Amino acid sequence: MVKSLVFLLIGIPLLSVVTLFSYKNFLNYKPKILKRIEEVKGIKDDNQFHLPYPRGSQKIGFSKTSEGEQVTFQTNLNLAKLREFYNSVFYEKGWQVETETVEDTFMIMEFKSKYTLVTIKSTLQPDLNVSIVTIKTSNR
Repeated sequence: MVKSLVFLLIGIPLLSVVTLFSYKNFLNYKPKILKRIEEVKGIKDDNQFHLPYPRGSQKIGFSKTSEGEQVTFQTNLNLAKLREFYNSVFYEKGWQVETETVEDTFMIMEFKSKYTLVTIKSTLQPDLNVSIVTIKTSNR
């Protein structure tokens, strides 16, 4: 009983002092500022897609495979405006329309050149007033 009382009278204040000292050191800790290493450079961004997007589009995703590239974005244009936009883009480049399907809420268009096939799929999201567009390029 006496040992327990001595431990309580000495141990608890000692433990409190150690705890306060540790907490004070923690609050005053300032990590070293590492110097900038200038010779480290970022990798080249290969996410360059070579077809234009409608003005105000927001890119959602991009992927690149051995078969080609695919980009997904959203735009405020409806399907009719998207169709007009991409028909004019590919017409100016001299491409031919391979297939074209336009319904109320989705559109699929394919354009071909001598070496490349571009597939454009778009879905209208009427509740959000946006269209989600996926463009895939592949070698023929």
